Amino acid sequence: MPGAIFDANFLLIAMDDRGRDVVPNDPQTGRPYKRAQNRVRFLLETFSSSKNMRIVIPTPALAEFLILAYPLGGDYLGSLKSLYRVELADFDEMAAIEMSEISIRLGRPTKRESKEAIWARLKFDRQIVAIAAAKAAVIDSTDQRLRATARRIEVQALGIEDIPDAPPKQESLLEGADVP
Repeated sequence: MPGAIFDANFLLIAMDDRGRDVVPNDPQTGRPYKRAQNRVRFLLETFSSSKNMRIVIPTPALAEFLILAYPLGGDYLGSLKSLYRVELADFDEMAAIEMSEISIRLGRPTKRESKEAIWARLKFDRQIVAIAAAKAAVIDSTDQRLRATARRIEVQALGIEDIPDAPPKQESLLEGADVP
């Protein structure tokens, strides 16, 4: 069953109004993407109506989401799991194998990347990409560096800008009419 990996920021945008703080800027306007929360929620609704799609949350991203959404993270996770096909994905044996192949393919970090904090972030991103590769899932993320890492090893990665906006709700012709 195909899936989509959601990173912590995508989850925060979908579930919490504080997600506005993590919406990336549109390069054309320099301002945050419009209707980001509606787009991500539309994506969730699209998945929930499909019998063949699931939302995959890597446990490293789950930990970050729970911190960002504190104190409501646990409640949000419960809502996600009850409303949608959600799979929590551990960094397991298959993901470890994928990560070793990714690291061999991408090589050692550059001098700029080798600073401790940046290298830790790269390893975190590579874990998420490895889980996506192991699950054959698309990554949905606001993190350009994560998406770039995924694309370098041919894992599909999408950002807010790649998600269509929800179509406008159509009113029923009978809505508001006095129908006997």
